[in-house]
Amino acid sequence: MTTSKALLAIISILSVICGGCVIFRADNKPVGLVYHCTFDSKEAIEEPMVGPKGEFIGGDFVDGVKNKALLVAAKSCSAIVPMEAGMLGQKGCFELWGKFTPPRDVITTGHHPCFFTFGVLGVEPRFCIEWNGNNGLGGGGLNAMIEHLRACTSNFIPSPRYKTIMGDKEKDWNHYALVWNKDGIKELSKDGEPLIKAAIFFNGKVVASTSFPEAPKWGLSPAITAVPTFLCFPFHKDVENRSSVNYAIDEFRFWNYDKVDFDL
Repeated sequence: MTTSKALLAIISILSVICGGCVIFRADNKPVGLVYHCTFDSKEAIEEPMVGPKGEFIGGDFVDGVKNKALLVAAKSCSAIVPMEAGMLGQKGCFELWGKFTPPRDVITTGHHPCFFTFGVLGVEPRFCIEWNGNNGLGGGGLNAMIEHLRACTSNFIPSPRYKTIMGDKEKDWNHYALVWNKDGIKELSKDGEPLIKAAIFFNGKVVASTSFPEAPKWGLSPAITAVPTFLCFPFHKDVENRSSVNYAIDEFRFWNYDKVDFDL
């Protein structure tokens, strides 16, 4: 093996994050990136930039953050991506750009909207990011599910409002991220305090997090990590779709580490 080939081989298997920078492999794909869809077209879903091929179910393509974005109609499924067993681990990050017009100032109970779900077919979704006035567990606002763990922007209060989190960005493109690590997200955890196990980011800032102190050994179960799963926008076509707001989604990425720095 020549020196140049050996160097490329080393780069191609490098899997660390150094100094807040994303490391790139020899094929110019960021290390740790499991899936990346631009949603520029039907073909972009079927042949994503990184990761498994998806199935386009339906929907329109509108102007996005960079090029085009997928417009998902309420109560409909627009795309499904089958994921192999083992693609989901004990730490990771889902990030996306989303845009919608809130149907009202107040966030009512329900999925208004749910941007995506990740889980096993026939079982309640295990991952999601959504706006919901009452998640059924005493929380509301911007919500996230990480298997049996929940994060939300507030305890349940009457009439939570979008603008509390979104400010004047209600009708703009906004960046959302769900980050988790069963051993604690190092950049967010403080000495002497319970480890932060999961967090929701909105436009690069943490708006909700959870340490799950009642179960310090929390981790994802084999029921989600060791079986084939589906990434759906927003719900699988074979289950009831409860997302009741039209929304556009763009530049969806799934990372296999607890990424907390984002290109905004």
